[in-house]
Amino acid sequence: MNGDQRPYARGKPIAANSLRAASILLRIGIGILLVYAGLSKAKQPHDFLGAVYEYQLIGPPYGRFVALTLPQMEIVIGCLLLIGVAVRGAFLAAALLGLVFVAVQAAVMWRKLTVHCGCFGSAQDDLVGGATLARAAVIVVLSFLGFCLASRVLRLAKAREVDATGMCAS
Repeated sequence: MNGDQRPYARGKPIAANSLRAASILLRIGIGILLVYAGLSKAKQPHDFLGAVYEYQLIGPPYGRFVALTLPQMEIVIGCLLLIGVAVRGAFLAAALLGLVFVAVQAAVMWRKLTVHCGCFGSAQDDLVGGATLARAAVIVVLSFLGFCLASRVLRLAKAREVDATGMCAS
C-alpha cells in the first residue's frame, strides 16, 4: 500500500475528527452555560431588572426591554448550540453577547461602581470585578474559537464531498 492509499494519509481524517469533537464540546459547553444563565434570569425577572438598573447605563424603558429580552436571547442561542442548528451564527451571537458583557462590566469597573453581576440571575451574588470580566472575556474567546472550528469542520466536510463524488458539491 503506498502513501496515497492509506486511510489516514497526512492525518486529515484524524485532524477532522479532532476538530469536530472540539467544536461539539464547545457547542455543548457554551450552549449549557447560555441556557442556564438565561433560565436563571427568566425565573426571577424582577431581580434581574434590579441588576440591570444597578449598572446605571440605561433608563427604565430600556432596562425593562433588556431584562425581558436578554434572558430569551441567551436561551435561544444556547438551544441553537445544543441542538446543532445555525451553529456558526449561534457562536457569533454568543461572542457578540460576550463582548457586550465585557463592555458593560468594564464601564462599571471604570466608574468604580459596586454592582452585582446578575450574570446568572440571583443564584450567584458575584460583584462585578476582574473575575467576572475575565469570565465574560473567556466566553467571547471560546465562542469565537467555536465559530472558527465550526467553519473549518464545514469546509472539511464540503471538501470530503468533493473528494467522494469527484465533482463540486452544491
